[in-house]
Amino acid sequence: MKYAYFPGCSLKGLGRAYEESLLPVMKHLGVELNELETGTAAARTAYMAVDEAKACVLAARNLALAEQSATPRSCPCAACYLVLNKTKHYFADYPEMKATMDRALAAVGLKYKRRHPGAAPAGRAAQRRGPRGDQTESAPAAEGPEDAPYYGCQLVSPYATFDDQYKPTTMDRLLEALGASVVRYPLKNQVLWRQPHRHGA
Repeated sequence: MKYAYFPGCSLKGLGRAYEESLLPVMKHLGVELNELETGTAAARTAYMAVDEAKACVLAARNLALAEQSATPRSCPCAACYLVLNKTKHYFADYPEMKATMDRALAAVGLKYKRRHPGAAPAGRAAQRRGPRGDQTESAPAAEGPEDAPYYGCQLVSPYATFDDQYKPTTMDRLLEALGASVVRYPLKNQVLWRQPHRHGA
């Protein structure tokens, strides 16, 4: 199976170790990742706070380029994945924003038709293995510390593309299929907000 691979900016810098482990794992699972070399590494959440429309235009360009490859896309960075996912939903839910992105893409000879869904590597690996995880051999039972998968606040929220928003299990199932012992803990997908400290409180 082939996918258009968008590493974003972190996987070539501070997140290099992530890419160095991701690529051989996906290869072992029979997933071919073709890097989107002309992609714009500007799909970060921080830019959304500066200028949402321009941030969506940049993300839309990446979506359109990935679509030209005629393969589904995979984005390992949770922040970039969230922005790309958000942009995809803006195309469907906000006509004015869609018109802005369409005009910007047309100016550089691109068009996004929403033909291929995107997913994080965990979702792609789960799709590759199937609902029962029976498309590749499972590893023998792991020895050593148990694993506690953490989904963070961007992978399945607010857009639950490949897993349950409130009770995700994709990484749990993949780890178990590889022979790991998964820790069950109630806060793995719960976001806890602290109220700012008030002087004299």
